[in-house]
Amino acid sequence: MQDYEASISFLGTWGRFQMKVFFLLCVTCLPAGYNILSVIFLLATPPHQCYIPAHRNLSQDWMQASIPLQVAGQLERSSCSRYELDLVQNLSELGIRPNLGQIYNYSCKDGWIYSTEHYESTVVTEVLVCEEAGWRPETVC
Repeated sequence: MQDYEASISFLGTWGRFQMKVFFLLCVTCLPAGYNILSVIFLLATPPHQCYIPAHRNLSQDWMQASIPLQVAGQLERSSCSRYELDLVQNLSELGIRPNLGQIYNYSCKDGWIYSTEHYESTVVTEVLVCEEAGWRPETVC
């Protein structure tokens, strides 16, 4: 094969037209880059926990106790499960504090509460957590 410079010599040298084309290509690529980088912020998953309805008349201690603790390097509240609220409410009214580890865990039926410390809302806060987390990649398409 011939020398590269010799094979493209018919195109001419770097001139005004090439500069304009290069500039216009760069300008059109900037919005595409912002679009790709926005996914970092739109798909962020804020800390969340199960929503406990206020009409359950549970004290703050029982509301805290109605979400199981998990050990994931450190002890933290579960973000995808809670105890059966009817049972927790009955125990609360009777003043009984049982071993909560023996109570069955349910998935969050009433939704989630999301932390707004870093983001007010993201695509994920539209119920794309826990069982629905698999839908997150579909939101990028």
